[in-house]
Order: sequence, then C-alpha cells, then structure tokens
Amino acid sequence: MEAKVTWNQKMSFTGTGRFGINLPIDTSIEQGGNSAGFSPMELLLIGLAGCTAMDVVSILEKKRQKVTRFEIKVSGQRASEHPKVFTDILLEYIVGGQSIDPAAVARAVELSETKYCSAAAMLSKTAHIERKICHRRRMNLLIFEPLWIQKSINPCLRFSLAHQPARSKTFSRSRATSRIGGTPKRLLYSRLKWAASLYPTW
Repeated sequence: MEAKVTWNQKMSFTGTGRFGINLPIDTSIEQGGNSAGFSPMELLLIGLAGCTAMDVVSILEKKRQKVTRFEIKVSGQRASEHPKVFTDILLEYIVGGQSIDPAAVARAVELSETKYCSAAAMLSKTAHIERKICHRRRMNLLIFEPLWIQKSINPCLRFSLAHQPARSKTFSRSRATSRIGGTPKRLLYSRLKWAASLYPTW
C-alpha cells in the first residue's frame, strides 16, 4: 500500500491514495493553518471508523441482516504531553433496518474490533477503545414527538475491548417523572412502550 502527501502552502497539504483520489489536509488557524481540511489526527479517527465500519457491514450482510442505516460516530481524548497520543477512543455504532438482531450486531462489532480491524489493533496499543451500539427503531406515530421517541426507545449497549459483558437492553426512564401537556411522562412512556411492541422493526 502506498500514498503521498504534497505541500500546498502554510499548513495545507493534499493527500493522494492509490486510486488517485485527493484529500485536503490542514490544521486550525490558531496553529498556522486555514481550517480547510482534515487534521492528521482526525484522519486517524476516520480511518478507525471506516475500517471497523467495513467489517461490520460485511459481517451483517453475511448474517442476512437487512441494514438500511449505518453510521459510526467516533471521538478521542489525547494526552496532554507530546506526542499527545490518543488515550481514550469511543466508537458509537448506530444501526437501523428491518428486524435487526441486536446480538448479531454486537457480535459483528466484537469480531471487527478484536479480530479483523487493523486500525483498532494498532490504536488499541496506546488507547483504551470503548464501543457503544445504538439500535434505531423506525416508528411513525403522530401522537408523539419523533425526537423524543428516538431518545426514549433507543437502547444503547456500551462496552470496551476488554471483553466486558454487554449490559442488558433497557429503555431510558430519565424523563418519566416529568409531564407533557398535563400528562405524566410515565403514562406516555407506558403507552410508548406498548406502541413499540407493535413495531418489531429495528
């Protein structure tokens, strides 16, 4: 595998891969750049997310999972002293589709991060990599606010590469004690949970 980086001006560079596709590389104005491209450390996170994303999607296809939405959000914390390596990385997998099996998703993510993903294997030498899996349920209920539905019935499993057992899938009750339009949210939550049982699609 080969690639090259060509200097343009100041802290602006152009990266070119083996397929001839160009990628802008830059840094912030405070650091002498123009904020007109990806920083090298951002590219590390994007590379990690892209590496595991390809693994997971490929594995889910082999498991005959009907995925219609897939996204990874990645964030990283860096050391305070140079060379300021990543010390903690969080990968949030967001998966949606028809009758998605949460266990299949969890297994695909685990296989990617522990066996197949080269980027994870390298970065895990210096950083603690944690993962969170969110299953998106698609529902069209006019009596509820879509954003509130999404936040309320979106269980997320969070665990790390240290093979910590995944927590059981639970529904958030953080807003259950307040009220909406005079109706207790606890009652709305029970109605929402009943409505969700009518829609087995993740």
